[in-house]
Amino acid sequence: MTGFWFTGIMLILYLFHVCEKFHRIPWLKIEMYFDISWTILYLIAASLAASLGHEAYAAAAFFGFCAMVCYGYDSFLKWKQVQSGEIAQGSRVVNKQTNVVTTA
Repeated sequence: MTGFWFTGIMLILYLFHVCEKFHRIPWLKIEMYFDISWTILYLIAASLAASLGHEAYAAAAFFGFCAMVCYGYDSFLKWKQVQSGEIAQGSRVVNKQTNVVTTA
């Protein structure tokens, strides 16, 4: 349930543009580490379910591997965004003001 709640909370934060307001927090890195950890956890859980050999566990293993692929793909996309220096949401224009003083 932790994955469900974290993803739901992140969805709400993105819908209300909270990530834009708190742009100093590394949202992409937080999501990337979260996705990597859930990819590993789903790999372990689905592998254990597949090893039991019952029909119900086979279905659980299938959906576990599907969730693992989704989290893995999302972590790959987040890694590409982190490497390119993107921000989590919106666009931020940095205005740099320079003052020139001339003396006569």
